Amino acid sequence: MDESDLLIQLSTRLDKWRKTNSGTYTCECPYCHHNKDTKKKTSAGFFNSYGSIRFKCHHNLCKKSAPLSEVLKDHADDLYQDYLASKRDHSKKINVEDQAVLAYRIARKMKW
Repeated sequence: MDESDLLIQLSTRLDKWRKTNSGTYTCECPYCHHNKDTKKKTSAGFFNSYGSIRFKCHHNLCKKSAPLSEVLKDHADDLYQDYLASKRDHSKKINVEDQAVLAYRIARKMKW
């Protein structure tokens, strides 16, 4: 499960969730709950930064900035466990590929 799938699942748990025209997502900050009384205003959001999803609150008193994994850990433990499991599976897959390359190089007696 990649980060975008986890973000979509997390969206059902956040208030005032919506996608903007620029491809980012806005919501009520789950840390400070700024603008809780207004219907449409949001002060936080998720955006893509160098291939990973990050969270940022723009309220002056909060200014929370964190990777998606930290938001999941703080507010959706079950999704955080899914995130950790997908990271473990991904690292195992890479490790198996590395072992296959190493075995090939040894068999062919190639230099590094």
